[in-house]
Amino acid sequence: MRARSALLLLAAICAGPADARPLRAPVVSLGCQGEGCFDRGNWLVTKALPLYARPFAAKALATLPKGTRLTVLGGQIWTTRIGTAVLNKEVANYDPNGKLLIRLPRVSRIRLLYSEGEGYFAGRAADGRDVTIVQDDFRVLVNFRATDWVSVRLADGRRGWIRHDYEALDCSSYYDDSPICLTLNPR
Repeated sequence: MRARSALLLLAAICAGPADARPLRAPVVSLGCQGEGCFDRGNWLVTKALPLYARPFAAKALATLPKGTRLTVLGGQIWTTRIGTAVLNKEVANYDPNGKLLIRLPRVSRIRLLYSEGEGYFAGRAADGRDVTIVQDDFRVLVNFRATDWVSVRLADGRRGWIRHDYEALDCSSYYDDSPICLTLNPR
């Protein structure tokens, strides 16, 4: 009987809180993962890159050749798989005025949504509140999968979407990469 009780308790812990509702994968507009945010600028394509009518379209409208100049209109982060993590320590988030927004105890389960860059991650607590956590504050059980898409306008006026690719795009938004920008985009 004790073994059965222990097994049921373990199953309940692994399943998460009883009030946890299914979470729809988020799409974050005007956001990006990591340092190279794509909310502004004129960029240069540095290797061939497909242009799509919408994010995750099955077929590309065109392939942008190396040297194509484009204007960034905005970006979106599409989470295609929500991850799960357990906190290694208590986590608290505050608003800019120092007011406590959320406090989660050690061993709380959170849903991982996407990277905010510099070791910070967007998550969601079991009660649905958003939380930002630092890489060292949690242990991943199931990793998330998120893709950055960039809305662009080409010089001829055509618009479309490209997958953000640090190796295939360069310039104005990357202030710390000015030597690369000047090499690829001489003035």
